Amino acid sequence: MSVTREKLFEEVWAEPMTIVARKYSVSSSYLARVCFHMGIPRPSRGFWAKLAAGQPPERPQLSPANPEDETEWTPGGRTNYYDRPRRHLTLSTPSQLPPPRRSQHPLVVAAAAQFQDARQGFLEKYLKPKKRKVVDVWASREGLARALKLANELFLLLERRGHRVVLAPHHLGLHRARLEYRVPARRNGYDYGDRWSPMLPTVAFIGTVAFGLTIFEISEETNVRRVDGKWQRVRGKVPTTSVASSWDPAGVQRREIPSGKFGVHAYAPYGVGWERYWREERPNTLKAQFDEIAVALEAGAPEIVKLVEEAEREAERRKREWEAEEREEKRRQQERRRAEALKNSREQLLSIVESWTRARQLEYFFAEMKTASKQLESEEAAVVERRLARARELFGGPEALNHFRAWKAPEER
Repeated sequence: MSVTREKLFEEVWAEPMTIVARKYSVSSSYLARVCFHMGIPRPSRGFWAKLAAGQPPERPQLSPANPEDETEWTPGGRTNYYDRPRRHLTLSTPSQLPPPRRSQHPLVVAAAAQFQDARQGFLEKYLKPKKRKVVDVWASREGLARALKLANELFLLLERRGHRVVLAPHHLGLHRARLEYRVPARRNGYDYGDRWSPMLPTVAFIGTVAFGLTIFEISEETNVRRVDGKWQRVRGKVPTTSVASSWDPAGVQRREIPSGKFGVHAYAPYGVGWERYWREERPNTLKAQFDEIAVALEAGAPEIVKLVEEAEREAERRKREWEAEEREEKRRQQERRRAEALKNSREQLLSIVESWTRARQLEYFFAEMKTASKQLESEEAAVVERRLARARELFGGPEALNHFRAWKAPEER
């Protein structure tokens, strides 16, 4: 049976976690994770000791569920989050928000530590953190500090406008959209196989409508030269004689490298095709577009609600069509099995009749042989009779009932 947020909140504040966990046949650490995903505050360390000493600490109130919080938990239930029905999307603003006056967003604070030991990906371009549960920032080592600063300022701006920015929880089944980081965009061009992407998209909630956000450093194709083991941009016009060749690999080449300019990719993580890009044409101009980005997300929420509803109706229509096709295919299979059973039954019956007819002929032959054997000497007649008995065993008797017992009617097949 499922347990609501309200019920579980009352239980964990009425008894220690170990006792409540034993009730649901789980560990206390597992139950703590359940409380975290449901947005349920838990008693702090020493709470029960103070309560036993007659100094009961203040008990908090259960705040309304945030958009990313689970509202029900089924102990021992299914864990495939993508099979769960999608929560109805609304445009109301959550009443419980993080502190709006902080200077550092927790996602950015955590990312700064996780990107410290990140390695550089293909062609020594973009960083790839070892852990993938991190904010969706895509930048080179040189551009990482500015990328995190831009992410921090954008996230704090959205929170000041009443919108939560978090890593998308598993149970919502949200998906990160493909990022086009190159200018000019080449959607059909070659893409590197080791492109990094986070495990969970970074999302901003407008009401309960999620918008995926990626802060990325733009890649531009330009002239570069290998200097001291690193690619460096070559300014100005490049003479033909200095272009790299097989005998001069250190010459100038055309390659895509991080440009030091940044962009924001906003998308609907529901697979409905809504996405927007904001890119810098000149360095240090992206921040001026943050208000425009926030307004675009707020204006896009009703559109995404309609797109999701249309997609769900279309998915339901396809599901009904698929179920109808499945029923029709089962009907055709059953009809084929019925026809095959009828055919096999007829063929078996004809075969039984033929076998019985041959048995009657053989029996007539055996009777004639027995009559003829009476005219032989006793010893020779005994030999013939034994051979006749063996022959009857080999071919069976002519009784119709014995032959008919082996027949199966069509419905028995």
